Amino acid sequence: MRPVETVFPVSTVLLTSQAARCYLIERALRRNGCLAFDKLRDLVGVSPATLKRDIQYMRRTLEAPLQYDACLNGYRLVDDLGRTAEQGG
Repeated sequence: MRPVETVFPVSTVLLTSQAARCYLIERALRRNGCLAFDKLRDLVGVSPATLKRDIQYMRRTLEAPLQYDACLNGYRLVDDLGRTAEQGG
């Protein structure tokens, strides 16, 4: 398994807004394909409850194509054809 790539060092950014966290989650999923809940939580540095709310917000309000993949044990972004953001189209 390759390490999680980030756009910028998380330690240099204060991720207090939900929008900033959602952006970071989206970027990480586009770069890495599929990430486990704990990896996402560590990446944005929030509690499990806050990450669950952020994921729910991304799905319901932003209509992000964010899905949980039980086989891969992680979250991923998919298009209308079920392809991950990493696979493209």
